[in-house]
Parts: sequence; structure tokens; C-alpha cells
Amino acid sequence: MDGGLPAPAEVVRKLEHALAPQTMRLVRQISASAQGMDFGLYFVGGFVRDLLLDLPIAQDIDFVVEGEAIALVKQLTAQYGGSIRSHARFGTAKWLLSNGQLKETPGLPPAIDFVTARTEFYEHPSALPTVQHSSIKQDLHRRDFTINTLAIRLAPEPFGQLLDFWGGGRDLREGLIRVLHSLSFVDDPTRMLRAARLEQRLGFLIEARTLELIDRALPLLDRVSGARLRHELEAILHEEKPEVVLTRLHRLGVLAQIHPALSADAWLTAAMRALRKARTRPVWPALGGYDAEWWELPGFILMTFCLSGEDRRSVVRRFRVKRSTADALEMAQALRAQLPELAQPQRPSTLASWLAPFSDAVLVAGWAAAEPTAREQIAHYATRLRDVQPIVDGNDLKALGLKPGPAFRRILDRLRAAWLDGEVKSAEEEHELLERLIVEEVE
Repeated sequence: MDGGLPAPAEVVRKLEHALAPQTMRLVRQISASAQGMDFGLYFVGGFVRDLLLDLPIAQDIDFVVEGEAIALVKQLTAQYGGSIRSHARFGTAKWLLSNGQLKETPGLPPAIDFVTARTEFYEHPSALPTVQHSSIKQDLHRRDFTINTLAIRLAPEPFGQLLDFWGGGRDLREGLIRVLHSLSFVDDPTRMLRAARLEQRLGFLIEARTLELIDRALPLLDRVSGARLRHELEAILHEEKPEVVLTRLHRLGVLAQIHPALSADAWLTAAMRALRKARTRPVWPALGGYDAEWWELPGFILMTFCLSGEDRRSVVRRFRVKRSTADALEMAQALRAQLPELAQPQRPSTLASWLAPFSDAVLVAGWAAAEPTAREQIAHYATRLRDVQPIVDGNDLKALGLKPGPAFRRILDRLRAAWLDGEVKSAEEEHELLERLIVEEVE
């Protein structure tokens, strides 16, 4: 193991700094239970990597168990209450804390995941792995990159000991993304996408031999299912700066291998940056209420925004996206066709008529793709115009003796346009216009 690793006391200090006090107490309680059952208990992977880099870590925690994860969680539920959800085939268990002694403890996650240490082998390149229980060392060897093979021992003692069997500590210090073995991308070609994502997020470099292996394994991406590729793309779109990951994948040849129409050029970089601005400083209020998952769709819209119809539909098939996503991509093309006219000032009623069919996801993607004047008008519509409605409605028109039909829509649309364009500014002015419109319809 790497001799330059921090001592257990330093690791414990990092844990106490990174985790909420109540979470740290629970970690020690779980460790004591594992110790009593002669099980090993470890933090592994990205949690350890980010802890050592002093990066923010998620407060939801999970463990690898050298022993039987399900048996450990059963013991914990007997001690502290809660319930268990398990999967015997894979040796995984979820401890649900929604009932029992810990349910009122503030700051704890609603559930904790436990995974039995395992090894994997692949029947053929790009296949899903076959799983067998194993030691912590073997469990770490199945992981993607050396910097994700570090583990913190929680049980047995010494608590806080850092394990590094595969040189992860060295690569962490040197800022390198390195695969563990020469068949890594053959076993799982999606690791190419994760390599670029980690490299760009951490400000590291993919080391030379790993770059060679990526280049050789590119054709294997053709065997990867659309669903798995879509999952990796969604993870990229969750990154703080997805455009830099996409640019790296473009230069590596990964995007073109996934689909020849995909690329990451200067236009996409600028549009993605604008989209991030719209998210971090919402350009209209509704955008502030959407979660990270919602923002995947505007990002994907931008990736396909400039493609031909045939290429766009082909990309949809490659990623096996759901119908609602495909429909949104097509709606975005309708908005794209209007951007030249939106680049010129338009009457508010015209904006409302043009932009009403589009969802927020389509609108914000169009906003990111647009020139300044079009951006201003899209944001003005979404902020101030979209919810403007006349005071009267269909029931009022029926009460006035009008029969439901196309005239209803013509009258209501004309009243709304009058409010939008400032032709009417009060209930009295709306009523006067309504009387004129009724006369015109009757005549």
C-alpha cells in the first residue's frame, strides 16, 4: 500500500469535519455492530476520494461490508429499529430509518445502503457483470479508476485506517485518471464517459496509457445499450460544467462513436454556459423550482438543437429516450424556427401567441440558444405575459346569452391580446371592448 497516506487520526478528523455530528455518531454505532459480528466495514470509492480532496461530500452514506451486508442490517434493525429492504442475489440491503429509535434524530438520511464486498467477471465485452462475494481488496479491484479504489476501514480496528491496494493515493496526489487494468474499457466501455467526467470535474488528466486504451476500445461503444449510454449522458448533464465534459468526449472521439451526428463545438459550449446561467440565476421565477433531474432535458435539447431531422430522430433511437423527450426535441425545433423573428421586437400578444405551446424546458433551451433580443422576449413572456388572462371567461359569455363555439375562443383571445398590448387596463375598458366584440360576432 502507498506509504504517503494520511494516518487514521487525520482521516477521522476529516470525517468529523465532513459529516454532521449525528451522522458520525451513527457511523461509530454501525462500526461497533460490524465489529461485534466479525465483519469488515468500509467507506469506499468516490466518498473517500472527495474526502481526501477536501471536496463537499453527500450526507447520505453507504458502506461496503466484508461479510454479509443483509445480516448486518438485520442486526441494526434489531438494535435500533427501522426496517430492511434487501436483495439476496447481490448481497445488498437498505436500512430504512423511518421508524425506530433513530427516526427523530435530526440530520440523518432517511435510509443507508449496505453492499457485500464482491468481485465481478464479464461473460463477453460490454456485458453486464456476473457477481460473486469476495474480500474488500477484490471488491476495490473491480472498480473503474485507481482514485476510486481507496477505502476507509471502520471495522475491525483501527477505525479510520486508509487502504490503498492499487495506487489510488499516488494518482490522487498527481491528479491522474488511470484505469486498473488493460481490459477495463473492454469490460465496460461506458467507463470512457466516466473518465472524461471525472477528469473535468476534478481538474485532473487522463494518463497516457489510459488514453491509448480509450482510443483502442472506441468501437466497443457500439455494443452498449442506449439505456446505459443515456444514463451516462444524464450524469454528465448533472455536472457543474457539462460542456467541458462533452468537449473532452468530442476530442476523444467518444461522441462521434456513440453517434456520428453528435459533437461539442463552440456554439454548444456557449449555449450550455447560458443554460447554466439560467439555472443558477433563474431568468424567470418558475426555473428556480426545478430540481437537477429536470435540467437534463434542456441540456439534451441543446445537444440536438442544430441537428437535421433525420439525425435528431436517429440520436433519439440510439439513446432510447422516452416519447415525451422525443416530443420535446421536436417542439424545440418549432421554437428554433421562430428565433430569427424573435430577434426583432414583437408585440406582447404576438409573443404570447407564438410561445404559448412551449414548456419551460423548451423555452429555456431556446433562450440559451438565442440572440440577446430573443432572450429578452422569451424571458419577458415567461415572467410577465404567460399568465395574463381576461377577467371574463366562458361562463360569463354564456351568461350573456352567447352559445359555446368558435366565437368564444375568438372573443377571449381578443380580450387577452388587448390586455397584453395595453389596449385595455381596467375591468371597465374590458367590458366596453367585450360589448363591441359581441356586436361584431352577432352581426
